[in-house]
Amino acid sequence: MSIGLSGTANPHQVDLAWSAPNSSSTSITGYKVYRAISGSGAFAALSSGTSQTSFADSGVQSATAYDYYVTSIDSAGIESSPSNTTTVSIP
Repeated sequence: MSIGLSGTANPHQVDLAWSAPNSSSTSITGYKVYRAISGSGAFAALSSGTSQTSFADSGVQSATAYDYYVTSIDSAGIESSPSNTTTVSIP
């Protein structure tokens, strides 16, 4: 399953977007977005289950790089394995 996460940095926000997985046998009910300071590996959930395939993270600091990944949640409440990790640097 591939979610295909990408992110774009703005001075005070990161805009993330991804595509819905196409190989799931059950319907997707939401997505969880995770963030860590780049290289730390200390990921924390930013959302508890957005139904959108995009997310705006406004809790970022200038001159900092962040790593993100997304998981999907299906109708049985099962969380998928993580998407690719994308790194976004804030100017």
